[in-house]
Amino acid sequence: MRRIIILIFLFCSSACLCFAQQQIGLQNLKTPNAPGFQILDIAPSSIEKPTNPKEFALSVFNLSNNGTALPKNFAFEISPYWLFKPADENVYKYLNLDTKKGAVTQGNSTGGILRKLSISFASSFNDSTTGSLLKNTNYVSFGARTNIITINGNKRIGALTTAFKTMHTEIMKAGFKSGGGVSDPDSIEATLKNSRAYQQAVASLTIPPLFQLDGAFAVSEAFANNEYKKHRFNRSGIWLSATLSAAALSKTKNDNLSFIFLGRIIWDNALIDTTGNLLQRKNAYDFGGKADYSIGRFSISIEHLNRIYSGNNIHNSNRTVGTLQYKINDSFYITGTYGENFGTANNLITLLGINWGLGNSPLSAVNKK
Repeated sequence: MRRIIILIFLFCSSACLCFAQQQIGLQNLKTPNAPGFQILDIAPSSIEKPTNPKEFALSVFNLSNNGTALPKNFAFEISPYWLFKPADENVYKYLNLDTKKGAVTQGNSTGGILRKLSISFASSFNDSTTGSLLKNTNYVSFGARTNIITINGNKRIGALTTAFKTMHTEIMKAGFKSGGGVSDPDSIEATLKNSRAYQQAVASLTIPPLFQLDGAFAVSEAFANNEYKKHRFNRSGIWLSATLSAAALSKTKNDNLSFIFLGRIIWDNALIDTTGNLLQRKNAYDFGGKADYSIGRFSISIEHLNRIYSGNNIHNSNRTVGTLQYKINDSFYITGTYGENFGTANNLITLLGINWGLGNSPLSAVNKK
């Protein structure tokens, strides 16, 4: 696989070489927290840093509140793009990039709406009243998310162009023949592995865009006592998140500090009388932000959100949580979250979660423009 990637990147950075049939498998794909978890306020993060979604993902979280509750939480998420992508799709289109003679020339700001779309199903069973969730109730939700606008920034475009050229130079130095032949693939692979310039060029390919605007939607139903006949509307919402990435301001950074700002509208079936379990439709508005720092496999973040209900401030509350995440490999992530959740009773949130991403992600390395 490494040999194939070497050939592909060589093609990307040189107009003289042609590997028209080569495919590249994108790395660092990760499906984020499902919108269905976020609308229920049980996700590790309510403010999500943008990622490129996997073809399929499974998320599982165990939640404890004051040591008394252990609901079952799981979500499935799928990205239709990987199942139905056009035959002429290539890595440049997916990353919202245009190239000319081996150089990245500009970024397409609106190309990710269908490519980054993901659809999810989530379920949670709660055996005690906590936050906005009622006792002995199963919650089922559906959601979708996508990228609306991506702005790469001149620094990222320059870094990608430099990376392609550096990789081409290092591959040639390692022994790749200009006519397309490979004298000793094992030797080339070993040389590139020990090439600091080459490895730095590979790392720079993961620099995120300067700005991204993402949108999401979710709707949930509640099933009292886990009985279908007792189902009712629970909550729905639509939200936008805007992300600024500091790594896009430098050509050399391998770490990244991101700032994400979120605004959300919620249509809630809120509990207004705990004695009689009386519910009433109310609108709520979430707004807040998140700071996220990542380096290598590790990331740490803190987020704060305010929730304001229209016409009544009894239900107004805040959410402030810290999250640690570690990447085991490209398909497996572990997440830990601790802090204060929405609601005024039993609002301690402690989460240990895992995220599996499945599916191949081959894209053509040929830009036919």
